Amino acid sequence: MNHTPHPNGSVPQPRASDLARIQGGGLTLLVVTQKDPLSFYLFLNGREIAQPDVESMTILLQGPNADSEGTIHASLSYYVPSISGGKNTQTIALFPGTVEILVETRRIQISCPFPNTFDGLWVGLGLRPDGSPHELTGLQAFHFLLDGTLLHAELTWVSGETETILDE
Repeated sequence: MNHTPHPNGSVPQPRASDLARIQGGGLTLLVVTQKDPLSFYLFLNGREIAQPDVESMTILLQGPNADSEGTIHASLSYYVPSISGGKNTQTIALFPGTVEILVETRRIQISCPFPNTFDGLWVGLGLRPDGSPHELTGLQAFHFLLDGTLLHAELTWVSGETETILDE
């Protein structure tokens, strides 16, 4: 791609295919199609990880308080083939990156560009008619767990009130 200025001094627009690339730590997309029995699709940077190969996915955002600097953690543990023909567990950090979780009629989005810091951390819920999510402010903690048949997400506001997100 040519980034040299045009004769009038302007820089050409980057190619759309370059703009469409997933950058940084990547994108984790979890699409839950049914909660009972649990049925889902999980994609890591566009590559599907089959449901039987997913051991767990956890996200913990705990804001700082008088006793702690806070915690930012997101990981995915899944089974990969081993040399011996069995399977080994591989665990990877999901931050820096973006995690999007769709559970039937619920949507959770978390972007964390810098691991272990709250700088740039963004959490959004739902989907408005204009396509944008509800950006969360006043969030003290967020917990998400996908483990076997267990699927749970809850948040705690700075007021201390805790809510479960995935209940109907």
